[in-house]
Amino acid sequence: MLKTYDANWPSAFEIEAKIIKEALGHNCLAIHHMGSTSVPGLVAKPMIDMIPVVQDITEVDHYNAAMEALGYKAMGEYGISLRRYFQKRLEHSKESLGHNCLAIHHMGPLQYHDLWLSQ
Repeated sequence: MLKTYDANWPSAFEIEAKIIKEALGHNCLAIHHMGSTSVPGLVAKPMIDMIPVVQDITEVDHYNAAMEALGYKAMGEYGISLRRYFQKRLEHSKESLGHNCLAIHHMGPLQYHDLWLSQ
């Protein structure tokens, strides 16, 4: 179900990103808000999509318990090699069920991350 833009989406991302960064520790280099909720004014599904950038994708597996303690379901590569996917469902109101989706992708060496940011 599409919703009109919610000015709270950026702050919801910031709060969740801080918690995730703490859970993933030193391996997490950055977390980016992506998808339709990251575009001000855009009608969107009420999902907060995030992509944490990590140094070592295999190290993420050691943090599954920490992510599950935050309410995320660890789903492994979920059909895409060199990725770890986590999903969290949050009930926002009685009328709608939204969810935060978190996909952790290995972006390769830091220079590829910098190139992606410059695009």
